[in-house]
Amino acid sequence: MLKYEFHLPVQVDEKLLMRAMRKSRLKNVGGFSHVGLFVLSMFRGGLFAIGGIALVMILLRMVNAPPYLLGYAGPVLGVLLSFATIHLADRFSFAYQVKRMLRSPIYSGETAFTLSASGLVMQATNVQWSVSWVAIDNIIDDRDALFFYAGAFTYVLPKSVLGGADVKDILADIENWRRKETVI
Repeated sequence: MLKYEFHLPVQVDEKLLMRAMRKSRLKNVGGFSHVGLFVLSMFRGGLFAIGGIALVMILLRMVNAPPYLLGYAGPVLGVLLSFATIHLADRFSFAYQVKRMLRSPIYSGETAFTLSASGLVMQATNVQWSVSWVAIDNIIDDRDALFFYAGAFTYVLPKSVLGGADVKDILADIENWRRKETVI
């Protein structure tokens, strides 16, 4: 039986995991979740915009800005400030969460990867993940790694561990295994 085995001697790279998670798309999430996320995002954006406008208006008054600046520049600068704040807060929050994940005992140490007809198996010192091909929603061939997505979970196989194995052959075999599993 054909299978691929790879060994990553160090922890997966933080930037690589962040890129994989950013490319993730939750396809199996219901429509109500998307609507709820949109509504909450708009509510948060509105609160930040109101706060940004108020802050800019206070600052413009403190520097004795002319009245026409208060009418035009205040709201525009306030909204821009709120968008910048939201964007920076989201980026720093995401990076912080990934760093916290990688500090956990689950991701510490080396990882062994096995790709076979039964699925993807990743085994580290403290944990083992086993995912069948039917559960994998999407596979992305990135410049530095293969990203496997199963619902909200992201699995990263760095290309640096592939050695002489051809990525196209690996992906073709995975696609054959996925087709066979869905037929059964």
